[in-house]
Amino acid sequence: MFVRGGIRYLLLLLLLAGSANADSWPDVVHDNIDLYEFPYQNPYLASAWGTCVEYELDFDNEVQFSYINVRHKNLRKKLKLAKLLQVDSMGEPTSAPVVFYLSGAFAEIKGNSNTNQMLKRFSRAGYHVLAFPSPWGKDFIKAIPNLPLGHIEKEAQTLYEIIKRQVSSMRKKGLTNDSPRLVGLSQGGFVSTVIAALDSKSKTPIRFKYVTIFSAPFDLNQTMKLLDQYLDETVD
Repeated sequence: MFVRGGIRYLLLLLLLAGSANADSWPDVVHDNIDLYEFPYQNPYLASAWGTCVEYELDFDNEVQFSYINVRHKNLRKKLKLAKLLQVDSMGEPTSAPVVFYLSGAFAEIKGNSNTNQMLKRFSRAGYHVLAFPSPWGKDFIKAIPNLPLGHIEKEAQTLYEIIKRQVSSMRKKGLTNDSPRLVGLSQGGFVSTVIAALDSKSKTPIRFKYVTIFSAPFDLNQTMKLLDQYLDETVD
């Protein structure tokens, strides 16, 4: 009760302060108040409470992308990637910049909402998009890697070499002539930084146009400890 009453009192003070200073506001502010459809009867309340509404995204549940299977010496079987290319009016692939997307921990290629959203978003922006499964997900494990699960540097090296071959192949086919972009989400963001570091040391670098990471676990050791803790709690 005290907290709720305190919040009401604070809002009242904000409203009074806004009303007291309203006469000194510029004309453009008053014009906005007259024209803007505030969600509250008192327009000054809207400035204190906020006028943001929930934004409904129009992403499809399933993006119609294709799959390609690639080989690598560190994988006993082929690795499945998702691909969404720009096409011309005849439906034929055309030249465009390319984005390589690395998903978060344990994410699979098919049916993953984050992957679907990113593929569609980048495609709408005019990019070719190739998405990789998480090295800790079932898609990657099904390829039977010849390396320890969780060995970040070796996993990143594997993905980096696959990206290199894909860039070379797309350039030979005339699908892109620009430097590629690399985007990673969560654990994929962490792996993206390792890939960028590997590229900076390579004698034949890709030279990414940019590397963008979202919500990367900078302290992966702490992340793994938390995951172990959650697993123990689930088992118990």
